Amino acid sequence: MSSPGIGVFVEYTSTAISLICLPINILFVIIVLREPKHPILGTPFFRLCIHLSMADILMALFSLILFKMPIFGWLPDSIFTESWAVVPIAGINYLVHAQAIGIIFIAINRFTAVYYPIQHKQVWWKPSTTTLLLIIQWTIPVLVVIPLFFTKFSFVTDHVTGSVSVTAKDPVVHKAYFMGVAFVDGVVINVIVSALYIAMFVRVRSHVVVRRPEQLVARLALSAFVIFVSYLALGVFSILSALAPPTETWSYNYRTLWFVVNDVLCASNAPVLLILNRPIRRIFLSRIGIENDLPKSPVTKESLVPLDTRL
Repeated sequence: MSSPGIGVFVEYTSTAISLICLPINILFVIIVLREPKHPILGTPFFRLCIHLSMADILMALFSLILFKMPIFGWLPDSIFTESWAVVPIAGINYLVHAQAIGIIFIAINRFTAVYYPIQHKQVWWKPSTTTLLLIIQWTIPVLVVIPLFFTKFSFVTDHVTGSVSVTAKDPVVHKAYFMGVAFVDGVVINVIVSALYIAMFVRVRSHVVVRRPEQLVARLALSAFVIFVSYLALGVFSILSALAPPTETWSYNYRTLWFVVNDVLCASNAPVLLILNRPIRRIFLSRIGIENDLPKSPVTKESLVPLDTRL
């Protein structure tokens, strides 16, 4: 960013897009939760999907309140005291890894659906399995953030931009922890998810016979592109922050770009899924009373391969 003013404008824009998409994501979660017996919305894929959407919603609100409102001048500097400095950084890291684990599980779900459709449907993805994975999604991140509570953090306010960052008082601990997190976010997750989707591309193009295969490939390609580029970007900016001196960590440029990418991730799940899947879009619109003319032939799990937009 060439100047703080441009950075603030970019953050206002990405925040506005995130807030516009927020009600769509919330409605999507409510609709899916209310229809656990639906032949499509009740599948393991959508159970995983709504929990990923919940993490997205919480992340969007958390980052808005604690990291963006100070830039916009909506929170006074006086409230940022050392006594609770660990809360913002622990919350961000908890939600980021809840998102990451959800993304991996959904990618595995799609992988087994493509490669092993019979076992996927009849054996592997039973309700108990999905429930166990959801428990893992929300508990493993607790282990990630526990170390943060054993060191001291302080707020660093940039009085030019108004941005608020958090840094550990021990530079060795700071670098070790955040380099580890950056490695997980920027390398491990991207390698796992990319490998799964590359394998799916090969399978779909050469072996799987589906209705309108070119649309399926396009959806998978878009999903893989978003997850790869967005999470790769998050990893890059996390590494840059971890490598910077403690007093400069989450410098304004890194911070702005990280939160812009984060806004894209938090906003895109339900909207892009609805855009790319006409049957799901019609179900969604009918449930909110906008469209009542549903297809005469029932939509079944066999006629639609549900695809998340961030896998």
